[in-house]
Amino acid sequence: MNQTIVFTGSLAFDYIFDIPDPFSKYILPDQIHKINVSIVTDTHRKSFGGTAGNQAFYSARLGLNTIIL
Repeated sequence: MNQTIVFTGSLAFDYIFDIPDPFSKYILPDQIHKINVSIVTDTHRKSFGGTAGNQAFYSARLGLNTIIL
């Protein structure tokens, strides 16, 4: 039987930034209640994402038939 999984949820763009240091370097534990982070990056890339998009993509990579509603 050939079944299809229907995913509902968000579709979005994910922006992936490559930062030179571990992210924990930018978060100060005693200042977590007023976080304000500014990071300079050399590169970034734009990818398709969102909850429905990510789940459908990885399910399809496992060989399942998927669609997004």
